Amino acid sequence: VYLRMHMQITNWFQRVTSVKHRHALEVATFVVVAHLFVLLAWMHVSFVSPKDHGACLQPYMPAANASDALQVLRIQVNAVLPSCAWLLWRLTRGGIARSYRTRWKTSASIMISRIAHGSDLPIFNGGLTWVHGHKTSFVYAEHQGLLSLFEHGDNASTAEILRTVYVPHSSSCFDLVFVHRFPLWEVFLTYVLGYDTILMNHLSKLYGRRGFFYRESMKVVRDMGYGVFSPLDSRSSWLMFIALKFKMLHTILFLFFIMTALVAFVLMETQKRMITFTGLFQNRTQLQIPFSNLVLAYFAQSLMFVPVLVGMLFFLFELYKDHFLAFCMMSLIWVGESFSIISVRTRTSQLFFPPLFFCAFTFFHVYHFSFPFGFSYVALCCIGMLLAQVMLFFWNCVEIPALHRGEISVQTPRERHVFWGQVSQPAG
Repeated sequence: VYLRMHMQITNWFQRVTSVKHRHALEVATFVVVAHLFVLLAWMHVSFVSPKDHGACLQPYMPAANASDALQVLRIQVNAVLPSCAWLLWRLTRGGIARSYRTRWKTSASIMISRIAHGSDLPIFNGGLTWVHGHKTSFVYAEHQGLLSLFEHGDNASTAEILRTVYVPHSSSCFDLVFVHRFPLWEVFLTYVLGYDTILMNHLSKLYGRRGFFYRESMKVVRDMGYGVFSPLDSRSSWLMFIALKFKMLHTILFLFFIMTALVAFVLMETQKRMITFTGLFQNRTQLQIPFSNLVLAYFAQSLMFVPVLVGMLFFLFELYKDHFLAFCMMSLIWVGESFSIISVRTRTSQLFFPPLFFCAFTFFHVYHFSFPFGFSYVALCCIGMLLAQVMLFFWNCVEIPALHRGEISVQTPRERHVFWGQVSQPAG
């Protein structure tokens, strides 16, 4: 069943793309992967690395009083649309006509003045737009109950404990190292990355890893004290550091083998049941026997996999404390394991694809466990694109040529490979 599926997928892929286009797609994917890794390292050095970055929020913080023990801090980022940032950048580079420079410089000075006072900006002609609202509003509190009071209470009950802080988009808190800011970073920060991860890193360096962070636009609460591991405890001694690394490795191995084994079990059992169902269906069709009970029995037997998948998904929910991240990780495991079962058929692919997949899985989890406030979604995108690039490479360079040479066929659905000195038998 899976061999036929593999041949159909590769034949369709060859029909819609030429050899030149397939290699160009592979190279383009590799370039995207390289840029994503550079971007991840750049953002990590700029915002997550243990530097004194929390001081950049200090000028915007309210004055501490004795009565502010239970305080809810709302942080509103006064953001400018990237079109404005692009125009201002073009203005400084001389890209706008000289007759418009005076008007735009005046608008820019008004904008900077209003940002300094934490005010909203009007809409200027020519593309200057001010973004202000729930999209860039966050709340920080030491106790989760204070967030509930803020969310469901009236304004009178929250006015005494709520302090609003206005952080301008041009603040140094959002600057990258070495280059500070440029228009492409403005677009990525405003529309793709968001401010929540950067603000959580600044708040953790300012107040410590405690409290709760609430994003008003998505109604999501993040426990800043939660982490699968505590990297700060490992700094006390080298023994704790080694113990932490062993715990990480053990957890990664457990996750990888449990998840891949469950996915492989579901796929193999599905294949067996499909073959059995096809044979019984053909027999009943030839003998003109009703097959409604056969379909119902096959459907009922397939329902046994639902608790397995739901249980695995809820386990990841509790582990990551992020439903979307857990779903993306499970989808990534499904893609990698499905490719391994369906399309990994030559000896070279069987030798190299599983270790590469495991290395990518390990990289993501080492980063996610070591840096709870890191850019996990960017790291997940890196791993996803890397997996796509590896799959394209094995298709273009190994699997499709093997089909053309006849090394993979109905008689030889999977090549034998040597493992620990023994030759394994091919499987379908």
